[in-house]
Amino acid sequence: TQEISTLGEIDTPVVGDSQVYSLSTYRDIARRIKRPILDNISRIESGNDPYICNYGSAAKGSPIGSFPQWSNLTFNQIRQIQATGFGPDGTDYRKVNQQGVLRRPFAVGLYQIVNPSSANTMDFVLGVLPELGNLKFTPENQAVAGAILIIEPFSCSAAVVPLCPLLTVISL
Repeated sequence: TQEISTLGEIDTPVVGDSQVYSLSTYRDIARRIKRPILDNISRIESGNDPYICNYGSAAKGSPIGSFPQWSNLTFNQIRQIQATGFGPDGTDYRKVNQQGVLRRPFAVGLYQIVNPSSANTMDFVLGVLPELGNLKFTPENQAVAGAILIIEPFSCSAAVVPLCPLLTVISL
């Protein structure tokens, strides 16, 4: 495996402010940053549970769910659950929080990818790599989403946030 010291050493076109990588390149990047970066993020964000979700009420004792059956769903189907609260088979994933408000799954998976919100990281990830939408919501594919969130400039509330500028100086 070729070692790289910056992502710029991967030959890829640039579109706007983002480089456009193929799915296989994102998989390679995810593999290279898994141990030093992605594993730490997933430990903190999800307790390493790839099918956990929260309902958007941080620090308010909100219900948390874990749904192993989501391994059989695609990213697009998970996004639909976030938008409506219902799975493709009609399963109702909504829960009532401690304030009595019925909430849809908000942040999902290893890296707590959110949608819909001011951040819309699920929409962002699928906008960068649309083919990920048709892939299963597995830990391996979530790592690709995590890599996208780390290396691509992300616009959140009109601010472009480079989530991990250190990738230009660390050896992967």
